Amino acid sequence: AVGYGLAVLLAALAQLSRLPLHPQTLIPYITYAPFILLSAYQGGFGPGVLTTILCTFESLYFATEPLRSFEVRDPQDWLGLGGLALTGMVASALFHHLQQAQRAAAAAERERSEMARELEARRRMLESVIEHSPVLIALLRGRDFRFEMVNPAYQALAPDEPMVGRTVAQVWPEAATILLPLLERVRD
Repeated sequence: AVGYGLAVLLAALAQLSRLPLHPQTLIPYITYAPFILLSAYQGGFGPGVLTTILCTFESLYFATEPLRSFEVRDPQDWLGLGGLALTGMVASALFHHLQQAQRAAAAAERERSEMARELEARRRMLESVIEHSPVLIALLRGRDFRFEMVNPAYQALAPDEPMVGRTVAQVWPEAATILLPLLERVRD
């Protein structure tokens, strides 16, 4: 209702803005276009179309010779009226699609943000489980089996040996010949 009320108001303002023009037929179609565009931008498709229809009739009645008549004598005027109507319809459709895309993007961003929060909560929970587990747990990454994370129980195997960021072969060089083929088989 607000959008349609705004559409009617903008159509009336379009006509009022033409009052100071002398002669009244001076640039009869282009003066309505900004009001149509504003209505389509603010209200969407329906209000934009309503303002387009109202402004097209206003232009025909108040700004096309003969004034105060719906008669069209000059075929050129049909081009102007058609161009005004087409501009309003296209702008209304484009702004409508733009608004839909903006709403979809906002919804997707809300969903992405919610998923990121959920993922972070699950990551924290998993880290807590790993950190407090009495079982030895190490997370290895890459073809060279680099330690990404170790829990305190695993670190207790070699308390003075830094592990994270180093490879299995660097941390356990004496066991690498046995461990690496086993890890490769598990990975493959």
